[in-house]
Amino acid sequence: MAGEVHRPVGRKIREIGGRHVVFDGEGFFDDPDDWSEMAAQVLSMEVGLDTMTIYTSQNTAFSIYHRLMRSLDQAFMARQGLAVREPEQWGERFFSGLDKLYPSWSKQDTDVYRVANHLLHRFAHTHRDSLISRSICFSPESFVRLVILLLQNKLLLA
Repeated sequence: MAGEVHRPVGRKIREIGGRHVVFDGEGFFDDPDDWSEMAAQVLSMEVGLDTMTIYTSQNTAFSIYHRLMRSLDQAFMARQGLAVREPEQWGERFFSGLDKLYPSWSKQDTDVYRVANHLLHRFAHTHRDSLISRSICFSPESFVRLVILLLQNKLLLA
């Protein structure tokens, strides 16, 4: 019926900022294009987080992962022609490593992006080890290798 929103199994549809946003069964964005500053602000306020604290605090692994997620989002949107490229940023270095090390996977950058974003989100909520944070920060290429390894072995599907 026109105007009805189909609810996929295991997914949740919410209205945020006047848009229908689909979340997967684990609460992650189903479509990375649904991410926005508005969505981040609404969702963080719901769980009692101040988004400015997430993005500016330099003392926790949690904030580091969120800055990496933001950089990854920016770089992915730039690859889609939706944002300006920022060559020295972590996300751009991540995708540059993807293009250089795994050119065949570059064509599947949406899948790579989803898995990378999923991993960063998981790390942000489960790993407080600064060694993990530092290794991911300083070597986006190593993180690319991890993401591709997971995709190749179907250990984490996009």
